[in-house]
Parts: sequence; C-alpha cells; structure tokens
Amino acid sequence: MKLLLAALTALGISLSSLPSQALGNVVGEGATTCEHYASRPLDKKNKYIIWTQGYITAFNNLSGKTPNVVGSHDYNWVRLWLDEYCGKNAGKYFVEAVVALTDTLSAGGH
Repeated sequence: MKLLLAALTALGISLSSLPSQALGNVVGEGATTCEHYASRPLDKKNKYIIWTQGYITAFNNLSGKTPNVVGSHDYNWVRLWLDEYCGKNAGKYFVEAVVALTDTLSAGGH
C-alpha cells in the first residue's frame, strides 16, 4: 500500500512538467479529460470526487508538507474549484486539474 501511495505522489509531483500525451500511466477518472468531467451532470461527478479524495489522501500521507492540503475546505469547494479549472482547461486531463489543485493549495492559494 505504501508503495502505491509513493507511486501516486511521485506521479503527482512530476505531472506538472509532463505534456498531456505522457500521462499514459494514470488510471481511473484521472485519465479522462477535463472536457469529459465538465460535461458530466452533478450526480455523475461523485466518482471524480472519490478519485480526487484518494489522490489527496496519498498526497497528504507522502508529501510531508501538510497533514491535509485541503485544510478547512470541504469537498463541495473542491468540486467547484475543479469545475472552474476544467471549464477553462478542457483539453487537460483530470489528473492535471487535481495536481493544479494540490499545487495551488500547497502554495497557500485558494
């Protein structure tokens, strides 16, 4: 399990420097485009939020930066942030949106 979490974190840390075509090793909802995510009705976005929660759990456990990068924000706020990001970046992969989220929150942004 720790190896899996380490791999997820290593992937997340390196994603910001990779072109979208190099994301072939991302599985699940992270491998879909922001356009696909943004086109889903609210009740179909739960699986994306669950995927995001798993990513953030791995990030929190392995980054050492914070016990919880999301802080006091709830997952409705996270979904709205992802909605906005994906609405502006339809050609990106969903995992890139989640990496941008954790990068923003780690830097103290909102």
